[in-house]
Amino acid sequence: MQENEYAGKSPAWWVYMLRCADGSLYTGSTDDVERRAACHNQGKGAKYTRGRRPVTVVYREACPHRSAALKREAAIKKLARKEKERLIESGPPGEPPQWAPAVIYPGIKTVSGAFTRIADEKGNVDICP
Repeated sequence: MQENEYAGKSPAWWVYMLRCADGSLYTGSTDDVERRAACHNQGKGAKYTRGRRPVTVVYREACPHRSAALKREAAIKKLARKEKERLIESGPPGEPPQWAPAVIYPGIKTVSGAFTRIADEKGNVDICP
């Protein structure tokens, strides 16, 4: 796996994937993922997501500049759905995976990517979007 030199830094651009209400995936690029996701959810984003709201950010990957983000976006769009799901599950290069094991104590919530993990008194973990 290639190391992401922008992990932990504030990159100029991001590639992101959204999971739409119908379960489909949308890939885009932006300089501000939260702002762009809010636009999608307000119906002001891409035409594709307007009828598939609400959308949730399930993946983001740092890029050094717009050109790199657009190239990575194009590469991700060419992937098969199973490959995109694997990418979402494993996380971007150089970043810990969303599903990385974590010590979770009963009643304590931890946020990982777009999911919240909640442990009960027996240590069973529920994963909530």
